[in-house]
Amino acid sequence: MWEFGSHGEQTPTHVLLATAVWYAVAEAYGLAPDGSYAATTLDATVMADMLRLLESARVSPQNIALILGKVGAGLKYLALHPYTQLDELTYRDVCQHLPAESQDVAHGSFVWPPSCESIRDQLGDGGWSTAMLRTGVCPPDYAEYNWQLSGTSLTDMEFRNQLGSFMSYCIRYDRQPTVLAYGTWSTMRSNLGRVPFLAAVRAKYGSWHTALQVGRTMVTDALQMTKSEVAPVRVPPHPPSISPEQLAVQGIGVVKSEQTVSARDRWDEVTNSLGQRLASLPWSRHLRTYYVLTGAAHANAMPLVCIYRSPAGFLCEIAMEAEVLPKFSTDYLRSRGWAAPTPMQPMWNRNVFDPHEAAQDVVQAMRWGMGCSRWDYYRTDDLVLDAEDTSGTEAG
Repeated sequence: MWEFGSHGEQTPTHVLLATAVWYAVAEAYGLAPDGSYAATTLDATVMADMLRLLESARVSPQNIALILGKVGAGLKYLALHPYTQLDELTYRDVCQHLPAESQDVAHGSFVWPPSCESIRDQLGDGGWSTAMLRTGVCPPDYAEYNWQLSGTSLTDMEFRNQLGSFMSYCIRYDRQPTVLAYGTWSTMRSNLGRVPFLAAVRAKYGSWHTALQVGRTMVTDALQMTKSEVAPVRVPPHPPSISPEQLAVQGIGVVKSEQTVSARDRWDEVTNSLGQRLASLPWSRHLRTYYVLTGAAHANAMPLVCIYRSPAGFLCEIAMEAEVLPKFSTDYLRSRGWAAPTPMQPMWNRNVFDPHEAAQDVVQAMRWGMGCSRWDYYRTDDLVLDAEDTSGTEAG
């Protein structure tokens, strides 16, 4: 059911940087090793990358156990005390006074624990606070931004909704739902302060591993509930392509008054029709919505929103081309819960569980956020496989 790609932000270098932070927390706060916590809560990839580094550096099995145990102790302490801080000065002091087990750990030119500059520049994109947030540590300036890191700062429903967005992001962009991937995703500019920080998630559920298990169950339950509530709706025909002749036949471009059907009924019909199509959309497929643009020599149907269905819900993404529309309103989209583009997720996006809620969000975004004011100019395409390359198929 849950299938993810092999790419992501959790590169081996980032993993080793993060484990150095967790190890430094244990050293700075004088924590005893906790190997059992590390063994049961660390991502398998984190454990594998650390073992690979330590074994290649010829670290003894006893010292490997000590290092991993302190990484586990740091993680456990952070889950119990989410406002635990680690500033640059403290981290540098830890690196300058390393205990015997972590001295001379290196592979090629990479030295572990790495320098403060490496943590800040590689893990935090130039910011120490960002690096701390991504690893679940309280940054020194958290109070300045009123960031909430306690487990009581979020509810199960809030976490479920945001985890659905994160899982859809992972599926859409071939990421693994790892602890560092979530830490990075939660600090994207459009998500910063809007979605729970890793520290808060750990504080509420005890570990990222447990949070992911609980969250997946809640997402699945939410999808099952919405599935059972889907009611049949009459689906008007949707032409797969539109020609000027067809537009003329359909009367598009000519305003006609309808005495028996109100404009509100027409908008409801568009929304219900789209909702029903989404309800029947198989997983791993997508549906595009279009709006007919007039004023040119030929009327064109411009693709505006692509809706992907996955086990994490419906991920709605607004096409980049839509931003050139004269009435494109970023203020409206933000007010309705759409996340702004970032380098990691380059399109306006929103994830929901219910197909009819997704349809309503898309229609309202097009109508009020993009100026698509004619209900009879809305179109959708045929169902296509997400991975299908239409142009390549035609060329073959």
